[in-house]
Amino acid sequence: AAESSLIPYTLAIYTGSRAEAVAQYGSLKGMALPLLFFPFSVLGALSGLLMPEITRAHTKGDTAAMRRLIFTMLRMTGAFSLGFVAPFMYLESMVDGVLKGLGEQLATFRYSLFDSVFRIAAIWLVVPQYGMMGFLGVMAVSNLMTCGLNMRRMMVQIKKPSPEGEGGRGPVRGRMRGEACGGYPVNGK
Repeated sequence: AAESSLIPYTLAIYTGSRAEAVAQYGSLKGMALPLLFFPFSVLGALSGLLMPEITRAHTKGDTAAMRRLIFTMLRMTGAFSLGFVAPFMYLESMVDGVLKGLGEQLATFRYSLFDSVFRIAAIWLVVPQYGMMGFLGVMAVSNLMTCGLNMRRMMVQIKKPSPEGEGGRGPVRGRMRGEACGGYPVNGK
């Protein structure tokens, strides 16, 4: 809410006219952004289908399936992306969903909070000087930054073994064979 209220205010400082500021912001929010986000409707459906499967593979310890699903999602996101910033906007949302499926909700919360504070500060400082181009620059930097943070976190997470270990051969199966302690027999046997 603070960001949405701040944009017309700072655009009015730049343009010198409240009516012009609202017209510019309305054009962006009402026409340009919906057109830019239209392909995301397909990706949103894909996300709804893939995220439970990614989570299931992660919790079962099937790292290979988890990675395959994640890289399929990344390829599909790239195929639907347009322009320079759109791939990062789409990826940011898709990778955010993957991180939540991997149990990384706290990381996504921290990144979103950091992004919100950054956007508010940048809008306050940049838009009165550069107008709509400044706002578009703030959006681009924000999406690149958040996408980078999310991607880095996701890559670290998918390189780790799953909770059950690689390919489902973790503690659960190990206990059945009496090898729960890092491959060593339990009770010295």
